[in-house]
Amino acid sequence: MRRRVWLALAGVAVLIAAGSTSPIAVPASERCLRLGCLLPAPVPFDSPPGGAPGGLGRGGPGSCGAGPGGAGSGNAGSGDAGSGGAGSGGAGSGDAGLGGASAPAESTAGAAASAGDPGPVVAGLRGAPGEVAAIVYDRAAGRLLLAEQPDRRFQSASLVKLLIALDVLAAGPVDEPTAGRLRSMLSASDDAVASDLWVAGGRGEIVRRMAAALQLSAVPPPSESVWGHAGISAGDVLAIYRHILEQLGPADRELILSALRAAPRIAADGYDQYFGLPDGLPGLPSAVKQGWSSGQGVVAVHSTGLVGAGDRFVVVLMTEHPSRVGWRTAMQLATETARLLAPLLTPAA
Repeated sequence: MRRRVWLALAGVAVLIAAGSTSPIAVPASERCLRLGCLLPAPVPFDSPPGGAPGGLGRGGPGSCGAGPGGAGSGNAGSGDAGSGGAGSGGAGSGDAGLGGASAPAESTAGAAASAGDPGPVVAGLRGAPGEVAAIVYDRAAGRLLLAEQPDRRFQSASLVKLLIALDVLAAGPVDEPTAGRLRSMLSASDDAVASDLWVAGGRGEIVRRMAAALQLSAVPPPSESVWGHAGISAGDVLAIYRHILEQLGPADRELILSALRAAPRIAADGYDQYFGLPDGLPGLPSAVKQGWSSGQGVVAVHSTGLVGAGDRFVVVLMTEHPSRVGWRTAMQLATETARLLAPLLTPAA
């Protein structure tokens, strides 16, 4: 187990000193946050990230299952959310999708680092709170610039939606209504669509099929009704992006990438989903897929996507914290940690 250094990031030290690491109190009947669980009406929870009450799914309180017969535990949740505004700069607003006007924020670890030098970045990641996995892959050079804990599995959260989309597309051409649902699931992170497709595709069989096809280490969730608890590594996520970029047919590739490029700041359920790469590296990401999940004693927050001109870099950032850390803190930490990657994203061509 790596030693945690909770004061490694200056901005976070203030956050911790202010006491914001206390867990958010969530009643048992409301712990299916963002899982696409099927509750009859949106239920707010205490101090949601980004300040907006979040929608829950539809289905019995505490079931956290996708569709009939869901057996997930009541304290599990997954999906995408926003950081609550930590860090400087934004990367667009409303439904405008990604795009940036501001320059990237200076990395805490990279101020003294030369461009492309992974040493200070690795040191910063290993000193960051919680468990962190990170990959930076330079497509122009065809090599990894960074691979920190690439094989460690995390709760997938909404990153599994990439596998759901690929599984649907692997079955053959899709009609426009289905294409529209896929775009909504990927761009606005629509959990209801994800839950419907998860059930239609055989739940955990989706992960098994895609893991075999793409040679991933990903595994289905312990409870196959809880799609956000699938296990996936940063190396798996890199392989997924490379498959999309290098092996999918043009129409399928464009469907997925156009959705990720159009990801709005505010997701389908009202949450800010620009934590991590978008707010940590404003103006650099060109396409993103975010994720968060809770359950089994942890909070997992992930930020992934394509960065730089011509989608030069594939960047994967996966983080996990004890559940006592709380949602807002975990998402702010993801944004701070994303800033550490900045020196690797401007190497000499």
